[in-house]
Amino acid sequence: MSSPKSPFEQYVVKEIPLPNAPLIRVIGQVRFPIIVSIEDMKYIGNFQERIRDIYPTLKPEQSVVLNLLGTEPKKEETVWRFFDDSENWRLTLAPNFLALEAVKYTSRDDFLQRFKDAITVLGECITPKHIDRIGIRYIDQVKGDELSRIKELVRPEILGAFDSPIGEAMAHSLTQNLYKLESGAKFSTRWGLLGERQTYDAASLMPLEEKSWMLDLDMYSESRREFSVEETISEATQFAETIYRFFRWAVTDEFLKAYGGEA
Repeated sequence: MSSPKSPFEQYVVKEIPLPNAPLIRVIGQVRFPIIVSIEDMKYIGNFQERIRDIYPTLKPEQSVVLNLLGTEPKKEETVWRFFDDSENWRLTLAPNFLALEAVKYTSRDDFLQRFKDAITVLGECITPKHIDRIGIRYIDQVKGDELSRIKELVRPEILGAFDSPIGEAMAHSLTQNLYKLESGAKFSTRWGLLGERQTYDAASLMPLEEKSWMLDLDMYSESRREFSVEETISEATQFAETIYRFFRWAVTDEFLKAYGGEA
């Protein structure tokens, strides 16, 4: 279960299932130019019917859009959130994006197939002409007994000052990096110690009553392209593979063993 030598070398790392993985959320998102009619309940009906067997619960939400120039009042827009029966999966449709989120992740193949199915329905019912952004994000959160072993579970390069004489007194510390890859995609990373009742992203990360250690990996492309289900999923697959390669580079074999991984 050795770690890759470099997280950005172009090869596929064998996926090792972790039955007790600290993975708390996986998100796939596509953004497209605003389609105002998505806010119409009648317009959304066809989309809902296509996905209702898998995501039967609809919970519309109102989000506030601010005018940055201050010349117009605030505007509310509807965000359509669809859930499966367990509410482990959430599909969100807004006037300018579609996102799939999982809090009970089983495998990369399962997630990407669900993402592909959702984008297929988007193309058939909403018919966006272009995609402006594709993104995949994985968030791991180590807590409890495993947090006390964090120096065994992740690489020294990732621990930074936490693995030093001043680390014992550290209450909160996050490192954020942005990498620009040869493909043109961007890779954003955040890792470090999160203090009690602290969060840096209220939408994706609930604050805990205890300290935790985060590894938040987000890969995306912001180049506009014509809408294509196959090309979108191909790119999303490459992103997921790169994220996993970085994850395997960042953690040790002890991390994999701690969460039930086997060679």
